[in-house]
Amino acid sequence: VPMRRVYEPRAGVASARNRGIAEARTAWIAFFDDDQVADPQWLKELLAMAREKQVRCVGGANRLRLPEGGPYTLSPACRSLLSESVGRDTPCPYTRKWAPGTGNMLINRNVFDEIGVFDETLREAGEDADLYGRMWKANIVAWYTPAAISHHVVPEYRLKSEYLRWKSMRNGGHAARRHLEDWGRVTFYFLLLARVAQALLVHLPRLLWARFLMDDELAQNSHCLLWRTEGYVRFTLHLVAPRLFAQRRFFDWLEFRSEQQMFAP
Repeated sequence: VPMRRVYEPRAGVASARNRGIAEARTAWIAFFDDDQVADPQWLKELLAMAREKQVRCVGGANRLRLPEGGPYTLSPACRSLLSESVGRDTPCPYTRKWAPGTGNMLINRNVFDEIGVFDETLREAGEDADLYGRMWKANIVAWYTPAAISHHVVPEYRLKSEYLRWKSMRNGGHAARRHLEDWGRVTFYFLLLARVAQALLVHLPRLLWARFLMDDELAQNSHCLLWRTEGYVRFTLHLVAPRLFAQRRFFDWLEFRSEQQMFAP
């Protein structure tokens, strides 16, 4: 298969993906990350689902390829945070809350002509969820197939609590931005109160119970969910009152392009 490499000088995965879209010469464009290994039938299965369901976007399943030296105890929230498709075993359409990720996605280029390309301004990443949000508003249906498999290679540093906290807060922050844009301020404030209540009444007690039982998996799961809520709340404060809650050090810390410098050995 002929391969063509193109250099994009602007930093960030959104810029790279947008350059790929501009350079692509075919109707269908597949997205894949540089830290993944594809199943031999990966592309074939994505295209087969697109043709079967007559849709313009299809996502596949992600499996974790963990470092040697395990076994590792990973909770469902942690696995989801590391991009695994948790509990997704049958084909189904994506929903408003569940978006396909660009680590495993096939999309027709006319979708970009209709709704635009990836947003390069998002500091906390989440550009794939942002794209799908625009697809949802435009009534563009996307389907998931568990038969199109990618194996996400997880370096050891991503299993440490420092990284999980960083990733959880970034995810929570992007969710806050997306919910405010989608729902408006009044509904968004009810969502915020519900998340805070869930953190205080469900996740925090479960964390305390996990520590009492010395259950590492349950504790890890609760930590990730609490960190996500913290990111959600801190982003909310910045979005509604940016001058009062600038939090410059916090946002500099969350800069997704600095992952290698902060965590990689």
